[in-house]
Amino acid sequence: MARVLHDFLNDCYGLKMNQTNAFRLVIDVLTDPRAFHEEMLKFFTKS
Repeated sequence: MARVLHDFLNDCYGLKMNQTNAFRLVIDVLTDPRAFHEEMLKFFTKS
């Protein structure tokens, strides 16, 4: 799962993440999906 997330974020959004960060992100999503979505929304709506 971490590898897929890593590739998706790097390819689609240009986020330069390593696989360790992607794995931590998977853990965050699984433990608190609502907080994850709120943080991603903040990240992508920055001006």
